[in-house]
Amino acid sequence: MESQKPNVHDEFISNLVSERLTTSLWSTKKVLFGHKIAQYPVDLILWDTFLHRRVAIKSIVELGSAAFGLSLYLALQAKQRGMEFRTFDIQAHDNLGSPLSKLVGLRNNFICGDIFGARKSRLISLLVHELPHPVLLYCDDGDKPREFREFVPYLRVGDYVGVHDWGREIDLEDVTIFGDAVVSLYWEEWHEMGSITRFMKVVRKVKL
Repeated sequence: MESQKPNVHDEFISNLVSERLTTSLWSTKKVLFGHKIAQYPVDLILWDTFLHRRVAIKSIVELGSAAFGLSLYLALQAKQRGMEFRTFDIQAHDNLGSPLSKLVGLRNNFICGDIFGARKSRLISLLVHELPHPVLLYCDDGDKPREFREFVPYLRVGDYVGVHDWGREIDLEDVTIFGDAVVSLYWEEWHEMGSITRFMKVVRKVKL
């Protein structure tokens, strides 16, 4: 009987030293592709795993570009996987003009402005009319509970929502406001890995 080859990815994940992967790259002044990024290394690994598992996702919308660290990572993921990508922030960062940002067309996917003000209608239009579904909405701007509360109702059944800084800037009470219409995905696994990112899926239409 032919022996089963080990899954190299799973073996790598299981042997990771979590202490080294749960330190903020932003606070330690480390970068990704030359861009500052406010993520744990483990979150980047788990993002890749999540997108690999959820191959039906057609679009990613990021709220909070900051220095375009995660934006560049997600733009590359979108290019590789044939997805649409958009990112919002109230101001642009110089990294928008970096060589890799230019290569993936990040400037064309960046919408500058206040998502609770002048750019709110643009964001809603993207979620409701313009982008192909399923959409993944990622809340990582300055008021994550409000982002979740105001924009999840514009998602369709089968869409996804992610939040960053779990347990710090957003928590269980903030994401259970829509009852069982939005359900958790892989939370135990991500908690065990020390991740501060959480994903959910819309399974029933949320009323505005």
